[in-house]
Amino acid sequence: ISHWSHMRIKSTKKRWASPIEENSSTDEKFVETCYRTFLERPCDPEGKKYACAALRIGLSRLEYIKSIVSSPEYYGIITEKLFGKTCLPNLKEIRPDNYVLTKNRHDQGSTVVFHAKDNSDFDWLERMIIEYGYYEQAGVWSLTIDEDKRVIAEIIGMLKPSCCLEIGCSTGAVLKLLEESGTYAEGIEISHRAMALSYPEIRRRIHFGDLLTLDLDPKYDMIIGMDVFEHLNPTKLSAYLRRCSHLLTDGGLIFTNIPAFGTDPVFGEVFPLYLADWEDASESPFSLFCVDDNGWPIHGHLIWATSAFWEKTFEIEGLKREQEIERALHCVYDGYFSQNAQARRSFFVFSKNPESHLVSEIATYILKKNPSKFCLP
Repeated sequence: ISHWSHMRIKSTKKRWASPIEENSSTDEKFVETCYRTFLERPCDPEGKKYACAALRIGLSRLEYIKSIVSSPEYYGIITEKLFGKTCLPNLKEIRPDNYVLTKNRHDQGSTVVFHAKDNSDFDWLERMIIEYGYYEQAGVWSLTIDEDKRVIAEIIGMLKPSCCLEIGCSTGAVLKLLEESGTYAEGIEISHRAMALSYPEIRRRIHFGDLLTLDLDPKYDMIIGMDVFEHLNPTKLSAYLRRCSHLLTDGGLIFTNIPAFGTDPVFGEVFPLYLADWEDASESPFSLFCVDDNGWPIHGHLIWATSAFWEKTFEIEGLKREQEIERALHCVYDGYFSQNAQARRSFFVFSKNPESHLVSEIATYILKKNPSKFCLP
């Protein structure tokens, strides 16, 4: 992306160099030119209003250009030019018998969901996701370094790792931030698109492939999994967690953000049990889960379950939930999460064979360190 952005700026320099010069054009004309040049569309009224206000209170024009070329919309334009559009079929038309209506507890209406009758249905969905390149398309996942990535990197730093492995690292935004703070980190990614757009300075440390088949040394004292484990086929989850446990050194930690439904003893209720059929499944993955208009699982999630399921499944593979560390992190970051990223409150910290006093020491360190820039009242 850096290369494409520089080339694009260079190629259009003569065409719009004058608006960059201070006072050579009105802010409105400058913003309109940026939209046409980079986003290839007219400027929407709200976007123009916000940009002009930012420029009036001190944002430089160069900073504004940087904000555009690091935006998800610009990334989408560039990746579409590189890879083309991903066309996904309508799964409801391929397997209509797997889609049923169920009661929605919120509005008492009905919602179309996918019904996984047995493991073969999960296998089929996984096959469709791989075959049609679901993760090569643009999604809710951000490819850029934003405040969310900075907060995650800061949290990882609070846990004081020396050697990290991030599963599903995308373009390596968190890896880059960890490297800048002096923490060694590697990543794993399965998306060709993400690999092609990864940050050049850390690309050499991203392993392309599946966690189960990559040749990695068990040297990591921290594994990061942000919105990753819920994407796995539930029939293979135990194998992935066993692999994580093998790669972790004794005393190592896993920090993971997972959408867990229902009420949790640490973070409360972030994701309600909004389907009536979910109330009876506390320690197993839900057999009914939400889909988009074409029948694809929302965001590609194949495991929809409660925190009790996740805690039990990790524990079976020798990974103990560390609620003391979690509570300390919630004390510091819940103010930020509540106002900016509610779903991030649904996170877990697991450990492998830790010394009990070290867990308490980490929790105490977090509370004493208490970085105030993300801790909002």
